[in-house]
Amino acid sequence: MTAHNPIGETAVKDFLLSGKPLTSLEGGVLFGCTGLGRVVSRLRKAGFRIDTRNVSYALALRRINELAQLTPPADLPIREIFFTEYRVKN
Repeated sequence: MTAHNPIGETAVKDFLLSGKPLTSLEGGVLFGCTGLGRVVSRLRKAGFRIDTRNVSYALALRRINELAQLTPPADLPIREIFFTEYRVKN
């Protein structure tokens, strides 16, 4: 069972509703919210349309490093690892 983080979930929801894309890696690092799927599911049930696409670890890392500092292990193939990116469609 994961720990429930209502403040992180609210921050993720606000971030997504602003139209910005988010991956689970970014949700965990930037907002401390490891339950991104739960937030997305609730938004869908509320009637929001959520677009998804696969993005590389490298892209998510670049976006994270605009706001924080994250350095992956040197031998990690960041261009070959993919995350699902979520974005609320207007």
